[in-house]
Amino acid sequence: MKIIAVAAGMLKPKKNEQEYSSLYLNYGLLGLATNLNSKGYEVEMFQGDYKTIPSIIQEITEKKLTRAIVLLSVPSFLSVDWAIAFAKEIRKYAVKILVGGRWVFDTNFEWAKKKFGDLADGFSLGCPDDCVELLADPKKWKLLEEPKKYSTVFSKLNYSLLNNFKTYQPSIEVSRGCGMGCSFCLERAYKNCGLKSPQSIFEEIEHTAEIYGDSNLNYYFESSIFLPSKKWANEFAKIYKKTGSTFHWRCTTRVDTVNSEALSVLAEAGLKVVDFGLESASPSQLISMQKTKKPDEYLKKAESVIFECAAKNVWCKLNILLYAGETLSTFNETKRWLLDRKAYIKGISTNTLTIYLNGDMGKYLESIENITKRKINRKELYQRGFTYPDLSTEIDKDKSLELCNELNSLLMTAKDYNDLKEICYSAINVENKNA
Repeated sequence: MKIIAVAAGMLKPKKNEQEYSSLYLNYGLLGLATNLNSKGYEVEMFQGDYKTIPSIIQEITEKKLTRAIVLLSVPSFLSVDWAIAFAKEIRKYAVKILVGGRWVFDTNFEWAKKKFGDLADGFSLGCPDDCVELLADPKKWKLLEEPKKYSTVFSKLNYSLLNNFKTYQPSIEVSRGCGMGCSFCLERAYKNCGLKSPQSIFEEIEHTAEIYGDSNLNYYFESSIFLPSKKWANEFAKIYKKTGSTFHWRCTTRVDTVNSEALSVLAEAGLKVVDFGLESASPSQLISMQKTKKPDEYLKKAESVIFECAAKNVWCKLNILLYAGETLSTFNETKRWLLDRKAYIKGISTNTLTIYLNGDMGKYLESIENITKRKINRKELYQRGFTYPDLSTEIDKDKSLELCNELNSLLMTAKDYNDLKEICYSAINVENKNA
């Protein structure tokens, strides 16, 4: 039986209209598809992106893959409505549908069953990386309701399984997990498993370049927190130079734990963009969100890392979060700090706090309400799976979104935005590129 792996898209962007042109590869689903294919199963993957339901259905049915198993990956609560609409339509082709997505379903299984109803024939919880044969057998899908743990990260993704894969910039999963304890993060309790060896990463890049027919791609080194040692960086740089590599790559990390010396070395080995989770420059907010217990040291280290990146021509993009308890005073602390260092920052991404459904949330919701002095819309939370709370008596939900836009426009030009997107998030066309 053929297997169709579908990465759920979104009905509209989370932030702004510009995001319609951004492509976010669901590399986890591609990893599962790769593992299934290696076991001999016939698999094809499709990305939902911002496509309409009729267009993705047409894309699939053009491949004559009806009457098959559909693995529907839902990476975010923001994708649930798209996934339900898709399931309703693909159902017409007599398929069996297995729905998964650990961040959405693992602690909300009963909610998920009610949400999807008879549109789903089964649910997969956790990370079924090591038991992919179960995904291919509907008679065994009940076993997948017990959350599965992974033993290793994905390697050598088979991009040829992804429909129109040459439109997407590739990813290499280099580590998994974080475990740093930030109160707003779903990965706060998942320990980082450590980085792959530089040699294995270059083998994957060679493998991917062969599939694409292009040795000069951009790569996202997927890791919740990229933590290279200087020794690791030196080894990576040595191989990069020895192989005559010219590719660029991007990663995500924290400002207070990354090794500055390692970044300097990697700047000479293709590193072009670092997404830093700064979150705030307000000492009280940093403590409140459990980002650090020593905000002065944290911000001093952040400044040092930002300056180091700029000196090495590595683009620094900062992620900022307007968190519970945010006031105009704390917001202005962050704004002033950023503006004082604007010359060293390529861009920022500012978001307001989103509360996602996560099992029994009674105490957590009460703690947020105690900070904000405002009630959380529990009805919306339990209906949609997420809600945007008022941050304080000064800053309600609408005001927080306004402040996000203000900060983004102050710190990032349209050119900066597009430059950053070109490294890993924009559509490409390998054939035209190599013509």
